[in-house]
Amino acid sequence: MEETEQLQQQTQFVPSTLRREDGQKAYAFPLPRSSFLLAGRLVSEGDRLAIRIMNTWVRGEVRHNHSGWYLLTAAQVGIRLSVGLTARWEQP
Repeated sequence: MEETEQLQQQTQFVPSTLRREDGQKAYAFPLPRSSFLLAGRLVSEGDRLAIRIMNTWVRGEVRHNHSGWYLLTAAQVGIRLSVGLTARWEQP
């Protein structure tokens, strides 16, 4: 039986730099970026996961865009990832 876990959310702070109109650096500050943990491991773009939806395992690759994290399936369908989804790591 394969090990399954629920996705957990984690917030990281990513360094960011603003530039003035003359191209000079104005100041730097951290921006929050939300991410997920699965079985204690950080989920990254390109990772292979399977999520459980209506008693079926749906496999795909993790992607991230301006709207957040999603699983892109082989049929090119994007499924938004959210906290509490049952998931497991897949082999490449």
